[in-house]
Order: sequence, then structure tokens, then C-alpha cells
Amino acid sequence: MTSKSTSIYKGVRLRKWGRFAAEIRDLIRKNKVWICTFDTELEAAEAYAKKKNEFKEALQSGNATQSKDTKV
Repeated sequence: MTSKSTSIYKGVRLRKWGRFAAEIRDLIRKNKVWICTFDTELEAAEAYAKKKNEFKEALQSGNATQSKDTKV
């Protein structure tokens, strides 16, 4: 990690109280989607990857306007 608030994983950052936050940019709706906070950096990275795959599947299926908005 290069600084206190960054992570080696895309979409993951370290909160000031020590938990890792995961969020992703929804390119369809042009907004940031909050995923959750996690105890470990790896858990946050896995949640980001799962949400990224959901967005990718929605785009491929032509269902871009109705991407899944499920909690991880």
C-alpha cells in the first residue's frame, strides 16, 4: 500500500478506523455504488470483483438498465 487510505486492489480503500471499504463505479447510471466495509482487504477486493462481474453480465445480456443491486 502506498499510503494510509489506498489499497493494492481496485475499488478498495482503507477507512480511517481500520476497515476496508469497497465501492465501484456504475458506468451505466454514471454513479458510485457503495458495496460495504470489510475487516480485510481481500474480502473487500472479492466483493468488488463480484459486483464487477454482475455489471459485466448485465451489459452482455443487454439488461444494462436493470443491473443487479444486491448486497454482498
